Amino acid sequence: MPAKHASRLDDLIFCPLDLPAVPSIDPESFVEWMKADPFKTGEYPKAHYERVVGKTYPWLMRSLQGDLTSLASAFPAVMAYCQLYPFSRIRNVIFLAQNGHQSVFTHTDSDGLVGMRFYLANKSTEGLHFYRGKEPYDYFNCYPKDQQGNPYSANLPDYFDMSQKTYARFPQGVRSFMLNSARAAHGIDSNTCRLGDRIAVLVQGELDQERYQALMDDSLKKYGEYAIWY
Repeated sequence: MPAKHASRLDDLIFCPLDLPAVPSIDPESFVEWMKADPFKTGEYPKAHYERVVGKTYPWLMRSLQGDLTSLASAFPAVMAYCQLYPFSRIRNVIFLAQNGHQSVFTHTDSDGLVGMRFYLANKSTEGLHFYRGKEPYDYFNCYPKDQQGNPYSANLPDYFDMSQKTYARFPQGVRSFMLNSARAAHGIDSNTCRLGDRIAVLVQGELDQERYQALMDDSLKKYGEYAIWY
């Protein structure tokens, strides 16, 4: 389906965000909180990925859907930071702690054109990279279903130019950013850190278009040299 090109920002693949510094946490304590997930929210994505793709899932995952009280209680500064993002209502906050000595497979995320992110911890060599779509997609599903309803892994080289690998660059000390999971697929190089040294946070919800436009205007003005466009 052709891209709608509703906004110039639809073609923005990556940009650091003009937000305050990410709050400091004790990574070991945070990983223990992730492991204590009473609903085991990371087990289904892990099992689903390993069944469909046949490779090891590279993250410890915890997902909060709707009810964010456990985060607000345990790490109020992290909850407050999530609320800086331009959503009228936050639906989900997803935490991904990359396992040591693991690369993150090339993929797209469910939030499509507007992916709001920050690294709660990032002691690894960066390694975040993108492969532009062969055409401008508004949404791309890595795991479509066949006629029997069974999910399978899309052959990404059919849809993305895997010959052109573009690395993200971050200003010193900046760990908040947006990425676009429709115009480009992304992955992360193998790291050599321990579990907890690299924790990505995905903030998802109902986008406040006015706040989003203002944030991106400010971010592009400040960090435009780091932006990656389609």
